[in-house]
Amino acid sequence: MLWKDPLGGFRDPGQFWFLKNGEVGLKQPDILIRTHSDPGQKTSQNFQTLKVLSIFAVVTGHYFENIEVLWIPVTVGLFIFAYSSAYFTTIKYDEKFDRRQYWLNKVSRVFKELVITNIFLLIFLVSQGEKDIFCWQTTVNFFGLTGFLNWLRIENPSPLGKGMWFMTLLWVFYSVYPSVVTWFRVKFTACILAFVSLVCAYCLNQHIVIGHALFFTANAFVFGICTAKIKTGFSYRTSLLILISSFLAMVLLNFAISFKTINFILIFLFSASLVNCLKYIDIHPFIHKVGDYFSDCILQIYLIHGYFFLHLSDQMLTDFAISLTMICLISKILKKICLKIRL
Repeated sequence: MLWKDPLGGFRDPGQFWFLKNGEVGLKQPDILIRTHSDPGQKTSQNFQTLKVLSIFAVVTGHYFENIEVLWIPVTVGLFIFAYSSAYFTTIKYDEKFDRRQYWLNKVSRVFKELVITNIFLLIFLVSQGEKDIFCWQTTVNFFGLTGFLNWLRIENPSPLGKGMWFMTLLWVFYSVYPSVVTWFRVKFTACILAFVSLVCAYCLNQHIVIGHALFFTANAFVFGICTAKIKTGFSYRTSLLILISSFLAMVLLNFAISFKTINFILIFLFSASLVNCLKYIDIHPFIHKVGDYFSDCILQIYLIHGYFFLHLSDQMLTDFAISLTMICLISKILKKICLKIRL
């Protein structure tokens, strides 16, 4: 008796994997399965949709900043951004690739959109009469390097660069990736590096106060490279079990007994199992349509959302809906401008 495997083959409960192309492979333990090096269209689309939902979660968390519990979905969203960037970069650019073309791709896409969006923000800030725009920190912020000012505790009076530390971390990842990816060549070494990264991130997070999820997010980049290189992951059932268990543990520990010491680990387990589940599940077509519509302007939403929060009345939900609508409309317009300008 065979039953369909979520990766596209048919599984024999006895000994082998029977793939659609006729190849036969040894059965993997039920807790672990072998994944394709190519994530496939469904997985890519699932990630793209979840990234859109994640940026909405980040915007929501920042708008309702007084609601403490919202920092959890914001942190999960940051994990998804970092993980997906590392995972799909590793899938696309293996150890041997043209570094010149690699940087041309990054500059033509990310850097161009960053510059155009920040020019718009500068014009907006000047029109609003913001002070301290013309300082050297504005230049640093303009190129997405705000994170260095945050991490080095350098005073930053410039109104430009709100929450742009993730952009800095993304530039760091792009810079070190061509060299770092070779460390993950051997599966055992890759797993050790991922474990060491998690331990270091946890310890740094416990002892160094930054003000945002720097170490957690940095670890997500490492985890993304690792899972892409080893091509082995937990089965859907195991991932779902970890997902539910970590969520219930967070609810119990945080709300029942106010124990928050292991939140870092629980959120990591929740996030890691969530991204693994994306390789199996089918998301509703309507949600995909929403994701497809906004997927091209995620960067713009991230860059501008902190500047367009409106508080017009006592109705916070209405004000938030208006703010989100305006942010999305401006982001779509900026994206269209970016597409018309070619480097």
